[in-house]
Amino acid sequence: MSLSPVMVAPAGATAKPTESSGWKQVALPDLGSATLFSITAPDRDHAWVGGGVDANGNRNASAAVRGDRAGLPRLRTRSPNDTAQCNTNEVFSSAVLRFNGVKWTRVTVPDVGGVGSIASVSPDNVWAGGECGSLHWDGRSWTATPYAPIPGLSSLTNVHFSSDGRADAWIVDTEFGDTVKNYAERWDGSAWRTVALPELDDETILWSISVVGPDDTWISGADAGNQPFFLHWDGRSWRREAAPQIDHQGAYLPSMHVLAPNDIWASGTGVDKGADGWDIFSPLIMHWDGHRWTNTPISAKQPNGVIYDVTADRGHLWAAGNTSSPGLPSYGMAVLNWTGSEWSADPTPITGEGTVNALASIAGGGLWGVGYAANTDGTLTPVMVRHE
Repeated sequence: MSLSPVMVAPAGATAKPTESSGWKQVALPDLGSATLFSITAPDRDHAWVGGGVDANGNRNASAAVRGDRAGLPRLRTRSPNDTAQCNTNEVFSSAVLRFNGVKWTRVTVPDVGGVGSIASVSPDNVWAGGECGSLHWDGRSWTATPYAPIPGLSSLTNVHFSSDGRADAWIVDTEFGDTVKNYAERWDGSAWRTVALPELDDETILWSISVVGPDDTWISGADAGNQPFFLHWDGRSWRREAAPQIDHQGAYLPSMHVLAPNDIWASGTGVDKGADGWDIFSPLIMHWDGHRWTNTPISAKQPNGVIYDVTADRGHLWAAGNTSSPGLPSYGMAVLNWTGSEWSADPTPITGEGTVNALASIAGGGLWGVGYAANTDGTLTPVMVRHE
């Protein structure tokens, strides 16, 4: 978000953990129809999750997270700068969960739309990015700050947020109109400020951003031919970095995950047009070793899907997402592990249609995974799992 058959969860039902998968489902507070987008765990007894509750109550959440026939999945559908406008037009309202070492509870936060990214360096210093603004936890309260307005735009519609968990945070946004326009903003310590991007072709799309530190930020994008590339910020200027050649007509890289400055992962899907007119999604994972980006091989047993996150647990690499492809009748969660030579499909945490949106390693060993199970009535069941 394995090609073995998946069971569709009954309407309103909670999906069940796969037997002997090594994953255990975690009890959550009742959120209604909702999905969990992101997770951070600063230590073993503290963790935070960002998500979105289906704000319209019209059972459209499943379509909003899965995408459409045209191909690429769509998560964010609108992101007004005005918080009041956000609160009335949203597809997802904000949901933030907190783990205290014993159980998960929902905490009250200002509504900035679906919380797609969350990062921390301590239990009392947490940053989160929503569709309409950022959130910060200082150990006492959450505060919200709207993104900087863009002249000529009433709203931002495709916000991607990243923070190093300290005080360095960025967003990128791509607006679609007569031409494609891209924007970047950076937190200056008190407000969001626009940052000039290098000159890009009219059809260039920026897919994701990842902050390593004040002088080390990466953006993934695709050019007019849908071929991937990267931009790197060194603290003074942007430099374009070539992506490795792909065996697909195009690519979509919605996620970047930093393990170290010389150990960065970009993941998503390669996109091809099938003979029947449907797009075909094939999982795609790239790696930065400090010198260049390379493709990493994925097992033939995982031919379809989108990879949304990569992380490490005790030196072992994991990736997760789903097995979706627009022409397939159903899809399920996908979990991959790195064997040393390729990404191999692992037993999935949950049976049924759904996605693992994010992973987080646990200090001392273990993994959190968050996402959703899709129900037959169009609603979503938020899902959290733990692997020891």
